[in-house]
Amino acid sequence: MNRLILLGNGFDLAHKMKTSYKDFIIWYLKKVFNEANSNRGFSDSLMTIQCLEPIQRFGNLNDVDELIDVLFLNDLNQLFDNQSIILPNYHHLIANPFKVSISTKFMQKVIKECHEKNWVDIENVFYEALTGNLNERSNVWDTRLTEILNAMQCMIQMLEEYLLTQKIGPEISEINSLLNSDILDEDLAMDSQGGNLPPNRTLIVDFNYTPTIEYYLKNGNNFSSHIEVNYIHG
Repeated sequence: MNRLILLGNGFDLAHKMKTSYKDFIIWYLKKVFNEANSNRGFSDSLMTIQCLEPIQRFGNLNDVDELIDVLFLNDLNQLFDNQSIILPNYHHLIANPFKVSISTKFMQKVIKECHEKNWVDIENVFYEALTGNLNERSNVWDTRLTEILNAMQCMIQMLEEYLLTQKIGPEISEINSLLNSDILDEDLAMDSQGGNLPPNRTLIVDFNYTPTIEYYLKNGNNFSSHIEVNYIHG
């Protein structure tokens, strides 16, 4: 008898890893706006930022990171509408030092959903962007398609860079116990009347972009020989 284990983002979160798309988008915004602030500008396939006046402090905030955090919790649109910015508990309008152009509607929707819903499904937004104009056949659509693909490729590269910053948290002993446990007769949908049995094989289907499960399999455990991991996202 075999065992199937499904791993999703909750597995990484349980190991204190900030691997949700929301965490990634916040990291990306901090990265690019800090670069724009340091270099008077920034540009990639997702957005172009012109820094009109580099900042050391911003109102009652210490730096760009704090600005992103506060606006994400309140009104992130202020960062992109090139108007004055209103900060909570600060009684003055502050001129926005950044002039921002987001390259595609795909990226606009990713940021909008991430801010408004506190989460975003980037794969689904990408799919909708690709299929939203399938009946349109023109040079305009060809250009738009190229922009979407370039934006997604850039996002993949940024996501890879971000995931490398995440370190796995403390080992969870219950996971070792689960991987090394028998299949219990009482847990089967139909009574096998065969008693508890060790699985012949354990197949782990991992929907994450991280190899967190490998930490357990390569840590000298004696059960790794009958476990196979299938990474859905490669």
